[in-house]
Order: sequence, then structure tokens, then C-alpha cells
Amino acid sequence: VISNMTMTPQRNLKVAFVGPYLRSGKCVLSKSDTLAKAEKADTLNKAQVRLTALKGSTSQVFVEELAPKATLMLAKDYDEAVDLVLTDKVDAMIADYPICVVSLYRHRDAGLATVITTLIYEPIGIAMPPGDAQLVNWMENFLHRLDKTNQLELLRRRWFERGDWLKKLP
Repeated sequence: VISNMTMTPQRNLKVAFVGPYLRSGKCVLSKSDTLAKAEKADTLNKAQVRLTALKGSTSQVFVEELAPKATLMLAKDYDEAVDLVLTDKVDAMIADYPICVVSLYRHRDAGLATVITTLIYEPIGIAMPPGDAQLVNWMENFLHRLDKTNQLELLRRRWFERGDWLKKLP
């Protein structure tokens, strides 16, 4: 799995991880500048705040543990979660940084905002089948090569830094 999977000890009991290939964290996607620019979970931990997160994700755990007063509506996928924000059924989506950036890009004219800094640190890795040491070793060597030849940094800048498309956002 190479799809924004946070490396956690619980997940590591089921899969072998290679990485991290990206350092991420929780971000807020909202129509409200106040919520989108939240730098602490305290800003979200209010009874009147309605949040969405992907069911079974580390974002769900983040909200449940750090914003228990907020109302949490779980979504089956990110499209549903973003739609809940766009249709004002929730005030904000909590997701990993790359998800928020991609959502901003996909809905450039929707009045969405996000905090570009992350609320917590999350290492994003490649989930591999357990028990296949040779495949894990091959992937570690491949990732190490990408890192040492600066390709990971170039890819990160290309996709997640303030590129021209992000500068045009309101």
C-alpha cells in the first residue's frame, strides 16, 4: 500500500512498513478561516464544532482523543468527507496534509481553506506483506536510493509545496 498510510505500532503488528517516505500530520479543511488556521486541537474541541474524518483512520482517532467535545461524523471515503464540508453539513474535515492539499486543488473555487502547517507528526510509509523479507529489503533499498538521489524531496516539492496552483487559491 502506497496511499498515505500512517505508520502506527498497531498497524505494524499486521504489516511490515518501509519508510517513512513522507512526513505528514493532521490538517483542517474548512470554509471557515478560523478553523482552517487552527494551530492547536483546542480550537476544534468545542461542542458547537462539527467535524468529519475517514472511518477507521488516524484522523478519527485524533478527533476522538483531542477534540472529544466536537461532533464527529465519520465518512466512508474522502470524497464523502469533502462533500460534507462543501454542503455545510460539517464545519471541517480532519485529514492528513496531502489529502487537504489535493482537496484544495480539486475544489479551487469552493472557498475552502486549510492550515498548511500540520497539527501533529505522522510518518507515512509503504505497507508491505509481512513475512517477505526479500521484498521488504528490496523496497527499503529502492526508497533509500530515491532519498539519497534527492528524488523524494523533488517529488514532495512538486506535489505538496506551495506551487503555482496553490498561490492562486483564495
